Amino acid sequence: MSHDDPARKIKELEGKIRVLEVENELLTERGEDTLLLSLISEQINNLAEHDEIMDIALEQIAVLKGIFFCASAKVEGNSCLINRSFCSTGLDGFEGGRIELTGKVIEELTSGPVLIDYRDPEEKGATLLDSLADLDPRGLLLLPTFGRLFPDRIFIFANDISVDSLQNDRNLLQRTVEMIADRLDNIILLEQISTLNRDLDQKVEQRTAELKNSEALYRALVENIDLGVTLIDAEHNIVMANVAQGKMFGCPPEAFMGKKCFNEFEKRDSICEHCPGVKAMETGKVAEVITHGEKGNGEKFTVRIKAFPLVSEEGKASGFIEVVEDISERIQVEEDIQQARKLESMGILAGGIGHDFNNLLTAIMGNISLAKLYSSPADKVHAKLAEMEKATLRARDLTEQLLTFAKGGSPVKQTTSIKELVSEAATFTLRGSNVKCQFEFPDDLWLIDVDPGQLGQVIQNLVINASQAMASGGVIHLVADNYEHRSGDPYLLAPGRFLRISVRDEGEGIEPQFLDRIFDPYFTTKATGTGIGLATSYSIIKNHGGLLTVDSEPGVGSTFYIYLPVSTVGESDRPGEIKEALPGTAGELATGNGRVLIMDDEEIVLEVAGEMLEHAGYQAGMSSNGQEAVKMYSQAIDEGEPFAAVILDLTVPGQGWGGIETLQKLREIDPEVKAIVSSGYVNNPAMVDFRAHGFAARIAKPYRIERLSKTLHELLADDSG
Repeated sequence: MSHDDPARKIKELEGKIRVLEVENELLTERGEDTLLLSLISEQINNLAEHDEIMDIALEQIAVLKGIFFCASAKVEGNSCLINRSFCSTGLDGFEGGRIELTGKVIEELTSGPVLIDYRDPEEKGATLLDSLADLDPRGLLLLPTFGRLFPDRIFIFANDISVDSLQNDRNLLQRTVEMIADRLDNIILLEQISTLNRDLDQKVEQRTAELKNSEALYRALVENIDLGVTLIDAEHNIVMANVAQGKMFGCPPEAFMGKKCFNEFEKRDSICEHCPGVKAMETGKVAEVITHGEKGNGEKFTVRIKAFPLVSEEGKASGFIEVVEDISERIQVEEDIQQARKLESMGILAGGIGHDFNNLLTAIMGNISLAKLYSSPADKVHAKLAEMEKATLRARDLTEQLLTFAKGGSPVKQTTSIKELVSEAATFTLRGSNVKCQFEFPDDLWLIDVDPGQLGQVIQNLVINASQAMASGGVIHLVADNYEHRSGDPYLLAPGRFLRISVRDEGEGIEPQFLDRIFDPYFTTKATGTGIGLATSYSIIKNHGGLLTVDSEPGVGSTFYIYLPVSTVGESDRPGEIKEALPGTAGELATGNGRVLIMDDEEIVLEVAGEMLEHAGYQAGMSSNGQEAVKMYSQAIDEGEPFAAVILDLTVPGQGWGGIETLQKLREIDPEVKAIVSSGYVNNPAMVDFRAHGFAARIAKPYRIERLSKTLHELLADDSG
């Protein structure tokens, strides 16, 4: 084949990569949460009945996560009284039943979730009711929701697969339970507020009538109520204010006397156009408005004002009583809920686009790796292909970063040397900017066990943050060193060895009053910021067993410190001896022979994967869905030319079988089938613990021909003798 063909192909691929990079930049701006959370949120947010919310939520969890028993129960002594449940086997009648817990489990529940391995008699911490025990559960997960407005209770999840499956789903189930609890809390709170409003309206109307004849009764009311109460005459002069009103606006109540209400409470020079007192005096009825007040120190806050008219014996309005409630916190909570819903929607978008995007990257990377094989390392095009391959890997990492935040996935760790990983992530992030990076990486750095994609996301977030702090340009100092933490040192770390990475900028620094909040979700001091980057970074490092801290001095700059536990790999192992340590490291082509069946819903993936298989010495069979793959596999056995291995796409949209369903059918035909699971969702449980799902190996999209051939070679090595 001439060199012109690869060159033309490269030009086409370069165009596609540029388009994909632009699209990927748009994708990385937002994302949070999973399809499960979105589906449950969408269904329960329009419901007001507690039991109906619980039934729908438990059923959705069971169906979407494959958990055969889900229940909510109230803790009573050393047992749980089940009040709502869903069992995917069709059994019912669990309501009213009890699950007995040991004292140790009860004690552990006070501090957080409890995971019970029910296969080990010595680990059993619960005695199940007979109907549940007969279902032979393997794992039991107890998630407490103590301290909520609704009665203290726990959520119970049982499955018949493995305790590891529940462990993998633990974070997602915890977030789902918290969302359900939040919804129930909101309903209870709204009910309480509604009751309080009715009671308040009745009490205020009753007391208002009594105040016409008794100023003493009026004082007793206004001085013992938590809401701000002000008596105002028809000319809008303040006649009386209670203690709560004074506290709300930061000054003694007597300071208001004789002054205009609009001037004192809203800093206006004339009667407010929205004044509920004017409407109350005109109509003789209670009027209400939500507006903004201003405290003595200039701080703005949101209030709800109810105005009750005062009518003289002649029937003329003589003034009104204002009852003021500070609802700033409630408004903030509602805004946070709206933000969470937006992020849920972005999580759904990220999941769908991420699947298609990784398929495109698989086709691009596969063709690049083939093109490299067709060219000589001495050719100029070979170096360009290598650069394109790195760019494609970076595009993959950016997609994984978006999905990590959107799905809250657990890290998929591998033993890694951070030099190339950190430098590539930082350099890529600053490409085209007026900020440069200065690296300091000693040769004797300890190895760490991390998820390269997630750590790359943290470095990118911190570098972006540092770059934004230096609008006029500057240098970011990235330093790594070995750190041994001792008991008593001022960090929330267990004693031991850590790799420390510092990211220091020369910017304006962070104001002291903001330092304690910068890792809070949605907190940002930037006009265009989302407040997600640092919160995500903190969560990722915490999930790795490490710590993210910051030191900052206004006018000097900020330094973020990452502490990551040292790898369990032996001290004699050097970074260069760790295979596949860094994403993007190519290997040698491992050839083989035999028939290999690949199932994927994308035609472009099938084409490039088939060509890679044939180049590696295999005969490729291709199918676009699980049903077709099972038929081809069975037919090959009947014809005496069976497939040596199958590569199954984990996710197939529509009605087609995905990888897990297809493997179940293939094992019915051939219990010894050798199956490789393939997906871009690297945090999916089937990718993280592929053997527990029946697969013999895994390969993450996008992949090179070297990785594909090596995986097949290792899998089929025993058969080849």
